Amino acid sequence: MKQQSLFTRALTLIGAFALVLTLSPTALGQSQPGVAASGAASGITVFGYGDASAPADLAHVTLTYPSTNMSYGPEGPKFEPVDEEEVAQIVEILVANGVTSDTLNVNIFGRSGYYGPGPAMTIDFPYAEPANLNNFLATLQEALDDERAPTIQQVTAVFLVEDCTTLEAQAWQQALSNAEERATAAAGLMQVTLGELTSIAEMSVASPYGQSVSGCAKLEAASHAVDIGSFLSNSQNSADTVEVSINLQATYAITR
Repeated sequence: MKQQSLFTRALTLIGAFALVLTLSPTALGQSQPGVAASGAASGITVFGYGDASAPADLAHVTLTYPSTNMSYGPEGPKFEPVDEEEVAQIVEILVANGVTSDTLNVNIFGRSGYYGPGPAMTIDFPYAEPANLNNFLATLQEALDDERAPTIQQVTAVFLVEDCTTLEAQAWQQALSNAEERATAAAGLMQVTLGELTSIAEMSVASPYGQSVSGCAKLEAASHAVDIGSFLSNSQNSADTVEVSINLQATYAITR
């Protein structure tokens, strides 16, 4: 398993000390009037983590061109509508540089994670050569300059893999193995016998922006997010490494 993030390590430590163990009184050696000593215990619940990664096959690129002048005067920011002729010029240059027109998604009332208060024109498109994305953007900017077209002021990219379900399955298997290893170790410390897996739940991951999904859904959510950083870190998503991670909670039966 790759080195876990600080949050994941913290989650693992919390899980190590927050094992949910519910034993019957008889399993603890305590007798109750009218209750037969069965020696049974309810279960133990642990957290498990797993990830898998592969080089990117595709990049989901978003270009942002804000309408608002960010050099505020004494009166503050002023709303300015997006110039649709300028948008058309950007689209034309993108197509001339190899982006297929029917893959372009233009939104003149888009949002930006940095610019406001006016609308920010966004253009989304898939790019099939992730490792060459930086060179493509440099060529694009030169073409925009040559045509005296508007300058793209923000670019974001989410790197993707075509067969994400295979990566997710690998991450699930690793998370299940991790949970079983931790449950086995905890059961040994508590001198109980670990039984079968009785329930499992995929967990969301807390972030400074709230709860975040995991697995392939995280990549999909990031592709449509204004702020990609609320879903993905730089170490999790690049042209070289697309990481899919799974956090789960697993419960196992135990007996005394």
